Amino acid sequence: MLNEIWELPVTVFEDYPGHVRPAQLCACSSAELEHALLEAWRLGWSHFVIVWHSFELIKRPPANGLPAERSAVVIGRFRRLCQFLDEHRDKFTTCTFADAQQVIPVERSTAVPLRSNVMRTAIRVAEQITTRWI
Repeated sequence: MLNEIWELPVTVFEDYPGHVRPAQLCACSSAELEHALLEAWRLGWSHFVIVWHSFELIKRPPANGLPAERSAVVIGRFRRLCQFLDEHRDKFTTCTFADAQQVIPVERSTAVPLRSNVMRTAIRVAEQITTRWI
């Protein structure tokens, strides 16, 4: 914190060698997020920032002018993330930025980079392909 301004970068992890992916609901599979969260906890990280935007919960409207539809895949990821965090209350405390000052210790991070694996990445890619039809 500097002059009451918090800078909390979105957490990233290596999803395949030499490539980082942000911890973003529409950019990661549930398995990738869960693995990264557990790995960060194991490594003693003080915080893990996940970002998402409400518009990620809908599919891009089709070109023919029909209304947008909800994205079953991303909504499923959000529900699974909420369930995962609920089941791991012993490890994770969740908060919004409004509550961050009471939850996050002020420190400089010397965190080790997180890594996923190619199988989790392949599952995410398959999910993203299916979002076009589900």
